[in-house]
Amino acid sequence: MSLYVSPLCRTVALIFVTFACSLALVYGDDTLRFEPKGERESSLRFASYYADHMVLQKAPQRATVWGYASADDVGSYVTVQLISGRDLTVVSTHKATIKADIQMGGAMWGMKLKATPPGGPYVVRATVAGQSIEMKDVLFGDIWLCGGQSNMQFGVGQIFNASEEIAKAKNYPHIRLFDAKMVSSAVPLPDLPGVSLQWRLPSNSSLGGSWTFFSAVCWLYGKYLHETLGYPIGLVESCWGGTMVEAWSSPDALKQCGLKMSDLEKELTSESYKSDLMKMDPVFGYMGPQQPSQLWNAMIHPLLNMTIYGAIWYQGKTLMYHFTPIPPGSIQV
Repeated sequence: MSLYVSPLCRTVALIFVTFACSLALVYGDDTLRFEPKGERESSLRFASYYADHMVLQKAPQRATVWGYASADDVGSYVTVQLISGRDLTVVSTHKATIKADIQMGGAMWGMKLKATPPGGPYVVRATVAGQSIEMKDVLFGDIWLCGGQSNMQFGVGQIFNASEEIAKAKNYPHIRLFDAKMVSSAVPLPDLPGVSLQWRLPSNSSLGGSWTFFSAVCWLYGKYLHETLGYPIGLVESCWGGTMVEAWSSPDALKQCGLKMSDLEKELTSESYKSDLMKMDPVFGYMGPQQPSQLWNAMIHPLLNMTIYGAIWYQGKTLMYHFTPIPPGSIQV
């Protein structure tokens, strides 16, 4: 995939360019971006994104697996095995050194698995000093991130043919669903601070919510991909209705667009902006954090340590109430 990008702020262009640049890390960079993990107990476990029933990115990309360990294990090795879920034979074995988390006193580990063709199920087992943890019913396929405002957050249970769509969901066991919790942060986080829907197969409970989960656009897009491509699809929803693109953009992306953080913060606290917010539809309007990079920090940045194939994004209506002129620009994908 090649991109030609010219600057465009407060539009889908900025956010997609931000993702395209960030997610490009999964293709050619084996360096995992570990940072202080925050308030977590020290024990062997996978990061919050990893669980039973998940999808890991298939070949030719190499899926990332990472997690936490005890500070006592710093310097020792963690061994991760990919095991066939059918006959329990070991498909591949990987090792990585456990590194210290100086700030919190714990430890982290992570690695890229061998490129694995689509399919499954597999068991992923991590072992340190005789202690093991496992993820079961793991598939390999393409992982897509679905993000943005309310039009992306709009649930399957709210579409016109919701009953029919939900009733057919059980026919797609190789599509797996994940929903990040709506959380903001003033600093970039290495791991998701919350999960609304841990990896799950499509069902009435996982698809039938309204503004909770699961995204209708994301589900229908993923279902089409699965029917067309014929292999597993993992769908990761990370949405918050009524939010502006600045909140979803990294500081670097905002700087590239010529937007100063101080100017944005001043604008968002002005009386004229507050007046504009009052004009917005209470259902689709101002709901989430608007401060620059707050949602990038908590709901997107943690995903940079994962291996994700691509992203789809909706960003629109909130911007029409923003009184600052939108800078000119264009994007070709």
